[in-house]
Amino acid sequence: MNENIEKAIEDLIKSEDPVHKVAVDILKALYILYGSAWESELKDVLRGLWSIRGLSLSEVWEAEKLIPNAAEALSKLNIIKVEERLRADLGRSKPLKENLYEINNLT
Repeated sequence: MNENIEKAIEDLIKSEDPVHKVAVDILKALYILYGSAWESELKDVLRGLWSIRGLSLSEVWEAEKLIPNAAEALSKLNIIKVEERLRADLGRSKPLKENLYEINNLT
């Protein structure tokens, strides 16, 4: 992993900013999901992490609202990329548009 990226991640971890805390949680969730996930999958894993951490429903709701800003912060640091793509859904006849989150340079 690039030294600049390592430093950026360390800074995010040390930060008390709620957006940065959610950004770190996004990275944790993406690593659990092997580096990429559709937004719906990512949110499921994040809710699981927050549940284990003991966050209340209102705290989870507040954290979920920060996901777009946290993802934007990670994208600006070139740590992840977020792209709107078409995703198949077996319950529908047409694909859905959904954001795909991917870690850049996973190794």
